[in-house]
Amino acid sequence: MHGLVGYEGLPIWGIVVSRERLGAAQEYEAARDRIIHALREHTLPDSTEPVVDWVCRREDLYEGKHLEKYPDVVFNLREGYGTGWAVNAPLLTKSASHKFHPGRHRGETPVFFLLNVAGSGGMRRDVELMDVAPTVLDIMGIDWTELAFDGRSILADG
Repeated sequence: MHGLVGYEGLPIWGIVVSRERLGAAQEYEAARDRIIHALREHTLPDSTEPVVDWVCRREDLYEGKHLEKYPDVVFNLREGYGTGWAVNAPLLTKSASHKFHPGRHRGETPVFFLLNVAGSGGMRRDVELMDVAPTVLDIMGIDWTELAFDGRSILADG
């Protein structure tokens, strides 16, 4: 493991694997498999429930020209759990900064609402996070179609 990506106390994190240290592509994939397996097998204290809601390779979560910006392995911890930067510490500890993270958003809760968008002929149902910026630009009347977005407006006429 080369590093962690995320903010202490937040549930969605990623692990960056150093390809340079592993050499062959199959060693890199094997390392990701081991990490994913370990995260799936780790359970909550005094429980048989897994500590992660989900864990996957970045390619299973996202596709597009910015794929390399994502961590190699991405995971979402169960509600109430987070990760930290402590080294040589117990696996489970109390977070000193837990109360400094109000309003944490989780993947299963909405963070983007549209209501009565003027001139909108409806909205697509297959919405992804990448669609937010083009949609906001669409609402503002800005032509975004020549810009380098991976997403597209969720407005039917956008």
